[in-house]
Amino acid sequence: MGMIKWLRAKAARARRHGDSAAKAVETTASELGAGSTLNPHDHEDDLPDGEAQAGGLDFVAAIRAHQAWKGRLLGYVQGQSTETFDAAEVARDDVCVLGHWLHGPGCQVLEDPALLPELKAAHAQFHQLAGQIVQAMQAGDVATAQHLMATDYHRVSVRMQGKLAELFLIAAPPESTSATA
Repeated sequence: MGMIKWLRAKAARARRHGDSAAKAVETTASELGAGSTLNPHDHEDDLPDGEAQAGGLDFVAAIRAHQAWKGRLLGYVQGQSTETFDAAEVARDDVCVLGHWLHGPGCQVLEDPALLPELKAAHAQFHQLAGQIVQAMQAGDVATAQHLMATDYHRVSVRMQGKLAELFLIAAPPESTSATA
């Protein structure tokens, strides 16, 4: 799948996800149950080759980085990772490349006044929930961590990736988003 088609599909999936969130969350929650072997990429689209630059940010790389983060966190929740996390650091939304961009030059890229605050809010919530999941795990509350991972965190992850894709489709130069890309 081409990069632009992938980004369009990701944006459309996020819009559809809002309509079917309960079903998606129910499915993911059951997959995260005891003994689960959920693959962190089961609910992700095929990643495109290449990059999608606009306003100084590679949008595809930002989406990939947050998908990878979600996979690391899932491995941690499922007891398949020996990584250690600092919940306060994980909860910060200004540390990752996307966070730096959103709190800096990203504010000047967009003509649509509603989309950037929606993306910033979803991104902040993504990190806040990740911090809560880490806190739950460190407190030995695996059930809460799994529940957050399967419900709120899953929803906000899909929403954030969709908002990123929408932002690229708006902010990118017209030749970057042509139908043949």
